[in-house]
Formats: sequence, structure tokens, C-alpha cells
Amino acid sequence: MYRVFLSHSFKDGSIADQLHAYLEASSGIAPPVGPLAKTIEVFLSEYDLAPRPNLDQGILAELNRADLFLLLLSEEASKSAYVNQEIGVAIHRGIERLVVALQPVTPPGMITRDNYIRLYENPQLWSASLKQHIDALASKKARNEAIGVVAAVVGLLWLLSGKNK
Repeated sequence: MYRVFLSHSFKDGSIADQLHAYLEASSGIAPPVGPLAKTIEVFLSEYDLAPRPNLDQGILAELNRADLFLLLLSEEASKSAYVNQEIGVAIHRGIERLVVALQPVTPPGMITRDNYIRLYENPQLWSASLKQHIDALASKKARNEAIGVVAAVVGLLWLLSGKNK
């Protein structure tokens, strides 16, 4: 499972909704079948967290699970206290980051060094470009997990063979 944390200003909610729906609907990742099949799970606070007093804890828990921090950057997002805190947590935790700029806005803080898609330059290509980027990251994670499984199996077989004495 490849987990995407979608960070945005609530003023950009309709775009976040569209992106969430698109990514969830097209979540098949190569390889499409078998034990290594992967899908994309997109966290969007409006859908995945019920309003509650410990909303901050829920957001932190989702950031801890995330493989990708996807920022919808707009003027409103760059001014949002929540978005800026989410950026800080993603950087601190070393989460892979991707910025999708909805407007020509300078990204806040250290997020300026991250992967950057300028949606405002060519809005027609947003879905293909973004999906291609996320698929590549998810496939990389799947390959790394497969290598880990193979290494564990080889290690176990070596231990069981008694040749380690």
C-alpha cells in the first residue's frame, strides 16, 4: 500500500476532492496482480478524519503512515498554519514530498527544494503528470519491499541450511 497525505488549504477543497477521487480511482500500480500488487491510499482530512477534539493527533498519525506528502500549493495554503505545520512534520520525518503548484506562489520554508509540478502552467496535463510521478514512487517502494522479502527469505534459508556454522 502506498500512502499519500494530501495537504491543502480548505479554500482549495474542490481541487483536493478532484485529486483525491482521481488518485483513488486509478490506484492500480505495477505489478497489477500477485503478492506485490500495490494500490494508492490517499489521506484527505475531510474524508478520513471525523471532527473531534484530537484532530491534531489524527493528522500526525496519518503523517507518520505516509509514504508521500503531496502539497497543493496556493496563496491560501502558504498562509495556512495547519499546512505549514504539516510541511514541517513531513520534512522532519523525511517523508518524500511533491508540490503541486496551483498558482505561481513561492513555497514556504524548506519545501522549495522538493519535486515541483507547476499545474498553473498547463492544467490539462495535471492528471497524467502527477499520476506518473506517484506511480513511479509507489513502484520504487514495491521493488524495495520485494528486495527486502527476498533478502529475508535467503537469510532464513541460509540459517536453516546450517552452513552458517
